[in-house]
Amino acid sequence: MTPQWITDIIAVAPWLGAFCFAGFIIWKVGPVLRKWGRFLDRINGVPEDKKSGQKEIPGLFERMDRQDELLETIRHELFPNSGKSLRDAVDKQHKQLEEHLAQCPPQTTTINVNPPGGTP
Repeated sequence: MTPQWITDIIAVAPWLGAFCFAGFIIWKVGPVLRKWGRFLDRINGVPEDKKSGQKEIPGLFERMDRQDELLETIRHELFPNSGKSLRDAVDKQHKQLEEHLAQCPPQTTTINVNPPGGTP
């Protein structure tokens, strides 16, 4: 005949095992779930929370829209257009430099390999 305390342990063992197994799963899966949560926050965005001091984190599509606006600004500066872009200013300076160089007489340089008075 088995003692009462062994019978009590046998009755509690499955529940204790299940509790330990659930704790182990939470311990291993918890960090993965937190990473997925952060990933989804970056995709969807997080609103500003003044109570906790959390700044707004824009979602993926909001950030892509900002990048599109920035690219349009860069494209405006890189291609000739209304005269207000960087490319127009560079072209204007280049044209002025070419005109200036066309007005200047050509430089001629002579190198005298025989010094005056002959060779010593």
